[in-house]
Amino acid sequence: MAGLTANQLWINNNLDLYYNAVHDKVASVKSPGKTTCKHKMPPSLVPLYMLFRRVCVQLGCGSTSAVIPTISGRTILMKHVLCEFFEQDPRLVSATDIRHLYTSITNIISDQFQVAMVADEEGAKASNHSHAEWYKTSILGAEERRFDAYHDLMGETRIWQDCNYNLQLAQVTETQMMRALQGLFGQQASFNSPEQKQMVINSCNSHLKHKYDGLRCGYGKTLSLLLPLAIEKTSLHFAGCRIFVLPYVFLVESLLQAFKTRLRNFNNNLTILSFTASSIDDSSTLPPELDATNPPDILILSVDAAANLIEYHPVVLRMWQEANLLRGIFIDEIQTFYAEFNFREVYQKLKRYAEIGAPIHLLSGSFPRQMVPSLLKSFGLIENRGDISAVEVIQSPDLVGDGLDFEVMRVGGDIITATIQLADHCVRQNNRAVHVLCASKQHCQQFEAKLNNRDDVVVVHSGTSREEQATAAKAWFTSQAKQLYTTSLGTVGNENDELGGIIIVGLLFNLSTLVQIFGRLRPRQRGTHSKVYQLVSDWDLQLNAQVTSTADNIRNDLKNAGHLHADDESTYNDVFHIDGYKRFVSSEGCYFTKLSELFSDNVSPPCGSHCTWCRHGQRHTLYNYTISNTQQGSNLQMVTPIRQQQTSTVVTNPYKRKRSTEQSVSQVETSYVEQAAVIARQEQQSSLHTRSIAASKLNHLKVTCPNKQCRFPSCNGEYCLNRACYICHDPTHAVAQCPFKHQTNAAKELDGYLVSKGFCVHCLGKLTGSNEQHGTIGSAQDLHCTLAKRLRRALSNVYHQKYKTSSWGWFLRHITSSDEVYYKFIADLDIDIHAGRKL
Repeated sequence: MAGLTANQLWINNNLDLYYNAVHDKVASVKSPGKTTCKHKMPPSLVPLYMLFRRVCVQLGCGSTSAVIPTISGRTILMKHVLCEFFEQDPRLVSATDIRHLYTSITNIISDQFQVAMVADEEGAKASNHSHAEWYKTSILGAEERRFDAYHDLMGETRIWQDCNYNLQLAQVTETQMMRALQGLFGQQASFNSPEQKQMVINSCNSHLKHKYDGLRCGYGKTLSLLLPLAIEKTSLHFAGCRIFVLPYVFLVESLLQAFKTRLRNFNNNLTILSFTASSIDDSSTLPPELDATNPPDILILSVDAAANLIEYHPVVLRMWQEANLLRGIFIDEIQTFYAEFNFREVYQKLKRYAEIGAPIHLLSGSFPRQMVPSLLKSFGLIENRGDISAVEVIQSPDLVGDGLDFEVMRVGGDIITATIQLADHCVRQNNRAVHVLCASKQHCQQFEAKLNNRDDVVVVHSGTSREEQATAAKAWFTSQAKQLYTTSLGTVGNENDELGGIIIVGLLFNLSTLVQIFGRLRPRQRGTHSKVYQLVSDWDLQLNAQVTSTADNIRNDLKNAGHLHADDESTYNDVFHIDGYKRFVSSEGCYFTKLSELFSDNVSPPCGSHCTWCRHGQRHTLYNYTISNTQQGSNLQMVTPIRQQQTSTVVTNPYKRKRSTEQSVSQVETSYVEQAAVIARQEQQSSLHTRSIAASKLNHLKVTCPNKQCRFPSCNGEYCLNRACYICHDPTHAVAQCPFKHQTNAAKELDGYLVSKGFCVHCLGKLTGSNEQHGTIGSAQDLHCTLAKRLRRALSNVYHQKYKTSSWGWFLRHITSSDEVYYKFIADLDIDIHAGRKL
């Protein structure tokens, strides 16, 4: 066909044959050239094409010229065929005439299958729209219906199409898989484990079932995407689109570069795109690179961008699925769904992807197997916990592994100095790189201030610019930097072949994060030099009511939303609750054995000498941070002497209540218990003082507007707004345009959250014993609220001054996450409680 170059063909689930064609014709110099267009091959031609393809394959033809001879000097165009059929002179017929002919036929046939329904001006007014606007609504499947009607008119009935149902797609063989694997990773490449091999087999040959891939960190979960794609590209099959969702923005660019590197042999026939929430938002249009009819081979999205795509552009996703363009939706690091559930509401939107119909792949290297049924049910992949067989589940028998040492150290002084000394010691002793993971951004910034003049150190946190992050990532990847300092977001997504040690400063979110950190040491990097240090201060191990309350709220929200089954609550408390982390580092026994109880099929025996307990017979060692950095050897001092080997038989009294090791440890740690009691009393006194100040300010807001420039004596917080929005008090829009007005879905979710936390959705005050003092959900009135809109106005002032970069919904969820956070926020409001009521 003149002007067309076919470059891809594929068969969908209905066994219809499609092909992409690039049109060389350009209307003007401003028009984009070589636009790809999807075409469906007429059903009557499919058997002929498949027979022709089979002949070429059997003969081993390198090109079609071996089967169809080329006549030199003779070019047959569509114009010649038509002119011969209609007995016209080709010199009198132009390409435009032919296009007019086919367009006219198409328009006549498609008159009853409009691509869009359009309401005229009268229809818009009849629907109470005062503006004379037209509202277009696309009809899904209209193009397919028009295609069928056209070919029916031409004599192709369903009889021709039914013959295609005898076609069957061949299964991918193990030989093809190994050839593709070695093409990506070298001739010596092989599968890391039987579980990885089965995962790839499922991805290549099972296109209808949902999947959960729980391989150990570093064991190649992304191969479930890369290998099927490489096989399809090599065999010239249609690859389709695979959507890959990541929890953090900085991982998107990292994975984009990794995929491009691995698939570099297919660069001429491969499209990989990545987007964050700044590119895919609530606007009506998608980025121009995302063609609604021709998606990329790989689409990498941050979790926020993925949530926006399913919320604001679901029609595009359904179009891709109905045209068989979606090969799968991969959601990586799925354990963050439980760890960050209530303060990242975007996770709650991801379960809507199951409604699209494409297979869902959930990936994690640190999610406990016991909770997998709850996870699958939460994402709508199964209806009941007992239906897990409906999903293909691949699970490594052990998510922790061996080949490394785990040391828990207690730092009694400056933890920043201690960490720097330990990192330098590890680099000097093993000549290996060290990754320092900080539990807080403040720690990371303190390291940055102390180490900013060292060329062998890079520091990355949320405040680091994108350019600096790129430079740091390159220095770490090429091993120019020997020490990398990051926040806990660095638990995934960075690689350094010389990595030998990891230092964790403070307690991270949960044990699942700790297993992720173990996974930073890939199988090829583990050995006698591989060590993970957990540094804790006295403060880390004490009871922190605010941190515990926040973790309790996340667990309760998961239970209320139906995402946490009662049978899994104990496992959740051990794996995802901060108190479970504290119990882990404060209890007796081999650390690897305790991890295997949660993350392995079989409980492993004590490691012998690879953890603090097995090596020293105690929970922690004490780090002597005053030792000079120049001193050679270990900078460690034991809290108690190392256990001696017993050479004689010792008779033990079975009725003795405590072992000798328990007594020695408890004696040494008596001072810590006393310190904890003092800290607890101080926290309790501080909490009471904070609530007293907050109560005074709330009483003041019952009668006085927080706006210092307000001139209305009885202002309820709204009179002085000057027509600005009284929901979020944004001066740039009115209430009707507010995304959080009570009728919207976002507001309904937020209102439900506030009520579950015990707050009034109107005045944002705490609900007391009688709900009659507040308005009700669904009512726009707050006549019963004693605070009216004054507290909401005071909080919005802080929001617009300090938190404007985040959404209003996030802000309210943050300040109501726990009573401690709420009352601390109220106590810090800039309100003069001694100011009298305006008269």
